[in-house]
Amino acid sequence: MRKSLKVMLTAMLMAALVFSVGIVSACSSGTSEEDAAKIEELTNQLTEAEKKLKEAEDEVKKLGEQIEAQKMTIGGTDNIDYMLADDGNSYIAIGPNDSTTDSHFEIATVYQGLPVTEIGEQAFSGYNEENLAAGTVKCVIRSVSIPSTVTTIGKKAFAYDGQLVDITFGGPFDPLSGEEALQQCGFTLVKFPVGQTGIPNGFLRENHSLETVILPEGVTWIGNGSFFDCSNIKDLYFPESITRIEANAFWGSFYITIANFPTNLEYLGKEAFYYCVNIAAPVVFGENFKFFGGNAFYNSRSIPSITFTVTEGWYSTQSENTTPGASDTTAMTAEQMTGDLKALLTKPGNEQEGAMGEYFFIRA
Repeated sequence: MRKSLKVMLTAMLMAALVFSVGIVSACSSGTSEEDAAKIEELTNQLTEAEKKLKEAEDEVKKLGEQIEAQKMTIGGTDNIDYMLADDGNSYIAIGPNDSTTDSHFEIATVYQGLPVTEIGEQAFSGYNEENLAAGTVKCVIRSVSIPSTVTTIGKKAFAYDGQLVDITFGGPFDPLSGEEALQQCGFTLVKFPVGQTGIPNGFLRENHSLETVILPEGVTWIGNGSFFDCSNIKDLYFPESITRIEANAFWGSFYITIANFPTNLEYLGKEAFYYCVNIAAPVVFGENFKFFGGNAFYNSRSIPSITFTVTEGWYSTQSENTTPGASDTTAMTAEQMTGDLKALLTKPGNEQEGAMGEYFFIRA
């Protein structure tokens, strides 16, 4: 198209030249003044035609560049399929293409001229050695690179990729996405990107090889079951920015040896550190702390001590969704909340009077 348009414009210019020469020849019988005026007029017309031709060529070039840009793909490996998002403004990575046997996957930042902003639900799920042997998949995913353009990760996007041991995040992603995205993978270390504000629900649950988790400053919450049954976590440091740890966050993380406990914590969910028998850091709940979930430290008896900075205004309840002072709550005295509450909050209910470890504690 570009070439044919250029040829057409050139032909038009040549025709104008021939026409002008013919006119000059036809007018040669006139006076020299008339001839000079006509030649000047034709010269001006020719100059204008050349200008328009140049403008047309520039426009053709611009259109060609736009067409090429629409086809452009930046970054990524060529073993991934993409789907245009519903709004038509971005692409979604939807999994390995049917023919690939590769083990490394890099998601593109731009596909066919548009940014890649999302990984689809279950897009790369189940690409493991067991399914390869069964013939249900053609490849085993071992490493993944996600660019900073991707801000949404679909539910179970990489779940059950048991041989996936290396993942790189180019930038933060929406923590309200990514539920169970890396369930039952093979990581030993996971480093979250700078700028990440939360860890999705169930994000790394049942990663039994996971030993080290690096959380950047700025993470404010850890979701429900984010590290559920990650039984081999040993190295974890909480940034001081954390204010919420949801229910079951580290349930069954038997070997976790937390070096610190977040002093700005406001909320600790039910069974958050259930059976974390090797936690060795003292727990001090700061001035902002207002919610302690039932059995949050069930059988986590290596904790040296558990103390509350604020001892007044507390209520106990067996209801998770209630308000301080409601009919289903019981006021606690300051004396009851003073000192080391390890015995009250870590022992199974059948070992303590009133089974208080199973209660929730909320503060007005």
